[in-house]
Amino acid sequence: MNVAIYARVSLQEQAASDYSSVDAQVDCCRAHCAHQTAVTGSTWTVCDVYRDEGFSGRNTERPALTALLEAVKGGRYDAIIVYKLDRATRSLYDYLNLDATLQRHHCALVSVREQFDTTTPIGRAMRALLLVFAQLERETLVQRVMDKHTALMAAGRYVGGHVPYGYRMVDGELQIHPEQSPIVLRIFTEFANGRSTLTIARGLNADGVPSQLAGRKFKGGIQRGLWSPSALVCVLKAVCHRGIMRYGDRTGKWPAPTFVPPALVEAVDARIEMNRGTRGPKRVRHDLHGLFRCSECGGTLQQNSVSQRNGVRRVYLYCRDTRIDAGPQCASSHVRMEELAPISGAILAMIERCRPGATPPEPEGAAARRVELAARRERANDLYLDGRIPRDRWQQIVTACDDEEQALCPQRSGDIDPTDLNAEWPRLSVGKRNAILARLVRAIIVYPDRFEVITLPTEWDGWEPGITIRR
Repeated sequence: MNVAIYARVSLQEQAASDYSSVDAQVDCCRAHCAHQTAVTGSTWTVCDVYRDEGFSGRNTERPALTALLEAVKGGRYDAIIVYKLDRATRSLYDYLNLDATLQRHHCALVSVREQFDTTTPIGRAMRALLLVFAQLERETLVQRVMDKHTALMAAGRYVGGHVPYGYRMVDGELQIHPEQSPIVLRIFTEFANGRSTLTIARGLNADGVPSQLAGRKFKGGIQRGLWSPSALVCVLKAVCHRGIMRYGDRTGKWPAPTFVPPALVEAVDARIEMNRGTRGPKRVRHDLHGLFRCSECGGTLQQNSVSQRNGVRRVYLYCRDTRIDAGPQCASSHVRMEELAPISGAILAMIERCRPGATPPEPEGAAARRVELAARRERANDLYLDGRIPRDRWQQIVTACDDEEQALCPQRSGDIDPTDLNAEWPRLSVGKRNAILARLVRAIIVYPDRFEVITLPTEWDGWEPGITIRR
């Protein structure tokens, strides 16, 4: 029987000595293989040894484990030997996925210390018992964090999250932002006086007032921070200006002074309620709705139509910044509706060449970076729960880790089958086709001479990270 040994330590210091914990794990696994060969009469041949030095067991994003699983998928081993089960993983979810992968490729997992052999019924029973305690440990940590957030709300303190526009965090306390608060009052006043959100956005952009998005990165560059009607609606509907704080399904008192007069808030609420229902539901008019991005400013392209003198109605897409920016406008070009069909056709042609089953591609170094982010998040949770760092610092670390990890995670195509999609495509509604493409395409960047389709990673063989279409 061909076997592979897997060993892991969490800290680089543990692996730095002449005879480290990894070496001890490997020696014990080799001795176990020799013992099994002598007792069972079946030869346990150690083909390879995989070492992960300085990697946490909280997830499976480890270079040696990844290489081991690829070899298992190739049918190279009959069993994997570990010193203890937690050397493979400490996560219930990850272990279930790992076990399903091994069973699918007829490979057993053997634990030396726990006599944990998934080829026997008692081994599978012990596995279930150990995983119950692993699940309990993780859920206990989650409950501790939720309890602390609930206690913070009951004490009238800020729970966390993105700080609303008009406020800022100073030394762990919410304060009114001296520069943004007058902008919020201006927005409320102009909206209560009957001005539309589009008119207000144009005025703010003409005065050079940056929005919340100013300076944020996108695929094509840096956001200009222009105000849009949707951004203004978020400010107008923010519950903090009503003196309310929300955490999940719980509500509490906003832990900072409110600066918008109650009468002004009531006038805005009355107008919002009056406008409610005056427009029908937003229609998806083409397959690629919501996917186009401007190469100049990163803005989302929106749809518009004009009637020509000959009675023909022309529909096109344009960068929204050309509409909301009263100053120097974005120099991006319009997209005619006639140009959409070749883009959809190119994406469908790529889907037709694919077959299900491949592992989603990842950016180079993504696995190692996810391991670092997990360790940093776990350390921040421990420090916060022990009271060694303030809440705002904890929230800042966790939010930054979550945002970066989400950008690294490949998005699965789920239940979409590329072999059947092209045959079913003509019978699908426009909304259904748009929903499918939104799970496969991250964005379509519009340049004057080309379209660049940036795809999301899938598990399909033959799926490309992007395609270029000339205009």
